[in-house]
Amino acid sequence: MSLTNYNINKLDAALSSGLSSALKVLDTVLSTPASVNCESGRIEILSSIDYSRVEPAMCAIATFSGDANGTGIILFNEQALLAIISQLTNNEESEFDEMSLGMLNEIITQTASDFAANISSELGKSITVSMSQLFDFNGASDIAPYLGGGVIDDVYAKYLTCEVSGVFNAASIAIINGELIESVCEKQEIAPEPVYEAEEIIEEAVEEIAEEPAEEYIQPEAPVHIEKTVKKVSAAAAEPVSPKPSRFKQDGTIQAQNPVFPTFETNESEDFSSLVGGNIDLLMEVPVNVCVEIGKAKKKMKEVMNYSQGSVILLDKRVGEPADITVNGQIIARGEIIVIEDSFGVRITEIINSKELAELK
Repeated sequence: MSLTNYNINKLDAALSSGLSSALKVLDTVLSTPASVNCESGRIEILSSIDYSRVEPAMCAIATFSGDANGTGIILFNEQALLAIISQLTNNEESEFDEMSLGMLNEIITQTASDFAANISSELGKSITVSMSQLFDFNGASDIAPYLGGGVIDDVYAKYLTCEVSGVFNAASIAIINGELIESVCEKQEIAPEPVYEAEEIIEEAVEEIAEEPAEEYIQPEAPVHIEKTVKKVSAAAAEPVSPKPSRFKQDGTIQAQNPVFPTFETNESEDFSSLVGGNIDLLMEVPVNVCVEIGKAKKKMKEVMNYSQGSVILLDKRVGEPADITVNGQIIARGEIIVIEDSFGVRITEIINSKELAELK
């Protein structure tokens, strides 16, 4: 979707006011003066936005409803978020856990109401804004589905810098999708290319020809020879010209024959099933790797680097859930872990059918 012909000045002013007002909530939360510097927003391709200004980052989805509908994404610098947590908990070694993320989400929820009231007043519309929970930002392709388009679609991007004295000074980016732009912005009329009437073009061409000097006519020096030449050509033209004989033999009749295909001898004693059975017997001796997976965990590299002897890794499966049984990386069944003498084993409780296998892919 192209947004280059929309006038975004009014929306840009409203978002500058709304974001500045919303982030001033940090004044009260942190008991420290906060200031916000907003740059002028512009229309950009989603993949060309300068995300390096905020990375590593986390983001939240803003859903607009009421008199204007659309979606926005706000990106926050991770170090700035950790600084806010440290300030609130008096712990300089803060990290993103369930409690800290809950605190940040509560602050974002509080700012949403102030933000909505401010832009509603600026745009003269009744607009409601709801915010999602924070989640990790991994690039343009990660947020494109939430904006309802692709990474090459036009979006409105606004860069801003928030500074809390003695706590952090970091950039953020607000991104708005085309649906909201169409709801609150007016299209600019593009001046059409000048069209010239056909009569004007003809008149100009005639005038140019009239202004050019006429070429001087030169009388031929030997008119007698020219006349003879013309007579010779005319006489030659009057003589009948016989057609050249064709190089190919011509025949008035066209002969056509039905195609004849060779026949092949078949052995009725051999059928397809016997061939397949032979191939399957060969495959039965191919070794495969059978693995039992009791759970997985997705961690950041910095967390993995902090692992040491005695570290505990929380997996995504709960106690009592069946383990996945895979063959060469492809899940085929599920089962429960058992102990047989001194070895572990697995008792198959469920075979994955083809329909469920297709859904897992």
